[in-house]
Amino acid sequence: MAPSSLHADTRGSEAITVQADRKQGAAVLIVVPLGYASYEVALENPQGKRFWHTTVAAPDSGTLSLAIPGAGLQQGSYTLDLAGISPQGAHTELGRRVLDVHMND
Repeated sequence: MAPSSLHADTRGSEAITVQADRKQGAAVLIVVPLGYASYEVALENPQGKRFWHTTVAAPDSGTLSLAIPGAGLQQGSYTLDLAGISPQGAHTELGRRVLDVHMND
């Protein structure tokens, strides 16, 4: 399954289409600004409830590779929130994007 890509520092109103299935979930690549020790990612389901979240170490390449689990994932519009975490632990909101999840059967 090909990953969907987005840039953290763009605030487009257009949803990003993400292909997913219940076994493999979804793969998302996020281009992030450098200078943070780690990043926190949260995903809200179409009902506005937190579906999934994770904290990941800063990648060397500037691109986060996320594997969103398929269990409980359903077709619809999810909101992805991204925050950068400084080496001192301070959180900075980096972006919020809508992911339009399409399930493959």
